[in-house]
Amino acid sequence: MLSLTKLTTLLSCSLIMVVGCATTQKLTPMEQRQLTTRVIDAPYENVFRATLAVLQGEGYNIKNRNMETGRIIGDVEKKQSPGLKVGATVADILTNFGADKTETTIVDGWDYHVNCLITAVSDSSAEVHVTMEKVTHGTKTTTTNDDSYQVEVKQGPEIVYDEKVFRNLFDKIKVEVMRRQTMQQ
Repeated sequence: MLSLTKLTTLLSCSLIMVVGCATTQKLTPMEQRQLTTRVIDAPYENVFRATLAVLQGEGYNIKNRNMETGRIIGDVEKKQSPGLKVGATVADILTNFGADKTETTIVDGWDYHVNCLITAVSDSSAEVHVTMEKVTHGTKTTTTNDDSYQVEVKQGPEIVYDEKVFRNLFDKIKVEVMRRQTMQQ
C-alpha cells in the first residue's frame, strides 16, 4: 500500500505534469520565424563576424562557417549539475513505489546544435535566422533483484523554441555588433 508521503508526491508530480502540458502551446510557422529571426542594423560582414564570435563565446564548437553562403553550424555540450542529478534520482525512487524492479534514467546533459543563416537585407542591415536543436543524453540504469546493467540513452533531437534563449542570443549578437562598429570608428 502507498504511504501518504509517496501518494502526495505522486499527486504533486502529476499535477505539475498536467499543468505544464496544458500551458505548452504549438507555435505557428510565422510565430516560429518571428522567434528565431532578427534583422540587425549593420553591414552583413559585421553581423556574420559578430554572430560567429558570440557562438564561440558561448562555447559552441564551430563545425562549418562560410561567409559567402552566410552559414554557421556548431554544437555545444552542456552538463547537468550534480544537484539536478540527485533530484532526478530522488524523483525516480519516490515514483518507484517499492516495486522489485528499479529503472533510473540519469540525464548527464544536453548537446545543442545550432545552424545560423545570415543574409544581407541591404548595405546596412542583415537578417540572422537561427535553428537550434537539443539532444538529451545520459545513462539508464536498470536494477533487478538479481542483476544490474547500464545503457547509454539519447533522446531527440528536439527543436528549441524558447523565447528567453533566442532573446538572449540576439541581444548578445547586437551588443557584439555595436562593439565592432565602435572599434571601427
